[in-house]
Amino acid sequence: MILTPDSSSSSGTPQPSGWFAQCSRLTATKSWWQFGLIFAVTLGLSAVALTDFTIAIDNDGWISRGTTIAKRSTQYFILQDNADDLALTGRDNDDLWNALVTEVQPNFSDSPTEEDENDTRRRRELSRHLQDSSSSTTTMACRDELFQDARILEESYHLAPLWKTTTSSSSILEPNVVSSICQAELNTLSVLFDHDLCVRDCVDPDNKCLAPYSIVWFARLQVKDYQSALSCNDLATAWSKIRTEIEDSLVVCVREIKETYTTDGTFVLPGSCPDGFSTALVEETFDETTRVSQHSVSIFPTVWDESNKKETTEKLYNL
Repeated sequence: MILTPDSSSSSGTPQPSGWFAQCSRLTATKSWWQFGLIFAVTLGLSAVALTDFTIAIDNDGWISRGTTIAKRSTQYFILQDNADDLALTGRDNDDLWNALVTEVQPNFSDSPTEEDENDTRRRRELSRHLQDSSSSTTTMACRDELFQDARILEESYHLAPLWKTTTSSSSILEPNVVSSICQAELNTLSVLFDHDLCVRDCVDPDNKCLAPYSIVWFARLQVKDYQSALSCNDLATAWSKIRTEIEDSLVVCVREIKETYTTDGTFVLPGSCPDGFSTALVEETFDETTRVSQHSVSIFPTVWDESNKKETTEKLYNL
């Protein structure tokens, strides 16, 4: 009687069963197949180890998928991609906002596009304007370091918190609001200095950071506090004396910006705009009727390590 691997002997003795027995039978019957599989895997691993080839995940446009940083970056890319349409006046943007909030958007990459290049040209032109409109004897200390060296308006990696007043009738330009933002900036500068994440001040680099570009910086320039010597409360008092005059200039400035604004990179600020002003300081709705801007931004000149972007980003977000 001939026995097979799956049968019992004539004496009734059962054949071995279980996982190891199955592996043994598989090795005995399909040895060449197993040899080929092991050889192919070994060859593949050797190729990875002996060449520059690496296995990596395509994270183009992302810092780390699924994290808070990635989600915030996605929001930034979506708003940046639609910035021109969202900035247009005289139209209802509710449909666009609704689409951005409720519909799935494409995967945004940080690879430069034509729109990005135009935006870069606009910011570079504005930065040049803010440099050229100053003189060494009648302007803020470290102005060149802020706009030229730190490229505060040209680079997007600088820390830039957005401020909003607590009520719709309150304006960023009110003296008490300017004082509050001033104090918040001082607190932020202290933290950035302690963690060595800021561009140092050009006058006193051993003890403080370079001040951010903001409504506070703008107010100091207008009251001629060029060395930032005034306390936040004293700045508010000095600002209150010239606020109406500056607001008159801003009304004309904002109106002419909306009349002449272009998205092709050729836009320049009208001559009616006060020295040191940029569109980051007030809202487009600021006009003669309301004279209210609920929003403004402070742009802190933060240090960015191009050779280790991930570590720099994590340090900022972990403060």
